[in-house]
This record gives sequence, C-alpha cells and structure tokens, in this order.
Amino acid sequence: MASVCMAAFILYFSWVFWRGEPMVVAPPRTFDSVTVDWLCESGHSFQATGQTEPRSCPQCSKRSYVVTLYSCDIHGRMEIMLGYDTEHEELGVTRWRIPSRGWVESEQELRCPRCRGVLRRAPRDPLAPIGRKIRPRSDD
Repeated sequence: MASVCMAAFILYFSWVFWRGEPMVVAPPRTFDSVTVDWLCESGHSFQATGQTEPRSCPQCSKRSYVVTLYSCDIHGRMEIMLGYDTEHEELGVTRWRIPSRGWVESEQELRCPRCRGVLRRAPRDPLAPIGRKIRPRSDD
C-alpha cells in the first residue's frame, strides 16, 4: 500500500512540475478605466477617468484636457496638455499644448517656451498633493 501511495505521490508531483505554473493573463487596461490628471483652459486641475474628447471642467465648464509633466533642463517642470485621436482603433497623442499657447503636432519636438530647449517627459512626484499646479521656475 505504501508503495502505491508513494508512486501516486511521485506521479502527481511529476505531473504538476511538468505542467508548470498556470498562465494568468491580466485584462488590458483601457484609457477610459484609468484616472488621469486634467487641466482646463482657466487653469483648474482635477482628476477623472480618461477620455479622448475634451471634458468639461467641474468648476467653470470650460474645456479640459489630459495633462502631463515635461521638464526643461533650465526652467524645470511644466504641465503639458495632450490631445488624443483614435487612428486605426489605437489611441494616440496627436497634439500637445503648453497652457496659454497654441497646439503643436505630436511629431514635432516639444520645446520650452522660454529657451526653446527640448522638453523631456518628467515623472510625477508620488508625494505631491493632487491638483497642485507646477509652474516653471522663474529664474530667467
């Protein structure tokens, strides 16, 4: 009896080892299921789920756009508004805008409005308060 149990034990764990860990596939996250930062044309910031069209600001009802941080080597971090379009069923940024400036096509390099240096994507500080405005340093 012990040899049968031992054989069954060895066969079972051999099968488990041979089969490996089951593959768990996480469902893909969609843009409309993620909370992102928004900035309206009047300067109000808030968080809401993503959407490709401009959203109305809850404070003043003006158009709001998804906003992200970019950084200039000289002038520091600044917020950049993003314009999205769906091409071939894929979501992509097609235009960028520095608040109070005009839209720029996303194929062009985004440049600092003060020194014309190339802006680079800046990571958001996880300890920064939600809705805090980050302005470029004023050390011109």
